[in-house]
Amino acid sequence: MDEFVTRIPNWLRWMLLPLTPVVTFVAVNLVGNGGAKILVFLSGPEGWSENFLTYVVVPWAAAYCAVVLTAAMAPRRQAVAAITVSTLALAAIGFGSVFLVVTAAWKGLLALVPPTIGFTVPAIEMAVKRVGDSASLKFVPAKDAESETTSFADGSADGRPE
Repeated sequence: MDEFVTRIPNWLRWMLLPLTPVVTFVAVNLVGNGGAKILVFLSGPEGWSENFLTYVVVPWAAAYCAVVLTAAMAPRRQAVAAITVSTLALAAIGFGSVFLVVTAAWKGLLALVPPTIGFTVPAIEMAVKRVGDSASLKFVPAKDAESETTSFADGSADGRPE
C-alpha cells in the first residue's frame, strides 16, 4: 500500500486528501455490508448475527479505515491529518446525536457508538506515536540521591526542605 501511495505525486495527494475519508468510508461500508450478508448466509441459521455485523463491525471498520487511509494519503503530517479527520467526523457525530436527542430517537444513539470508537482509536494511536517520537518529550531519568547533582528545583535530593 505504501509503495502505491508514494507513487502518486504530492500535489495530487494533497488534492485527494479531503475526498479520501469519504470515499473510504462509503467503500468499506458497501463492501463490508455485502460481505456481512454473505457471511450470514454461509453461517446458517445459528451463525453470525446480521445486526452485529451491520451495525457494529462494519461502521467501526469503515471509520477506522477512513482515518488510517487518510493518514497514509497525506504526504506529510500524517498524525495531524488523522486527528483532523477524526475531529471533523466526531463533530458530525456529535451534531447527529444532538439531533437524535432533540427528536427523542433514542435508539439511533446506539448506532453512533461504533463509528465514534472507530474514528477515535486510530487518531489516539497516531497522536501517542507522534508524542512518543518527539525529541522534546523524551523521558530523562533523574539522578540518584547519592550523586552530586539533584533533580529538584530547590536543590535538595528528595524534594524536602532541610
